[in-house]
Amino acid sequence: MLQSIEEYAIGLGDENKRFFGGDKINMVDIAFSGITYWLGIIEDVSDIKLLEPHKFPRLSQWVENFKQVPVIKQNLP
Repeated sequence: MLQSIEEYAIGLGDENKRFFGGDKINMVDIAFSGITYWLGIIEDVSDIKLLEPHKFPRLSQWVENFKQVPVIKQNLP
């Protein structure tokens, strides 16, 4: 799943875009927001790094970009 997101979804058509649909978050980003929270918890609990920046550079950057949006940053647990 992560590989598919990396290859086909993020920055589709323009790899310089910060989010799925461009430079602003949209419904697709919100739908994938579970990755930002739950994947981190799974990695902590299992002590296995799943989202490695060298394997998934665009997805890793998307997670960081998403977490930095003020409204998201204020509401993530």
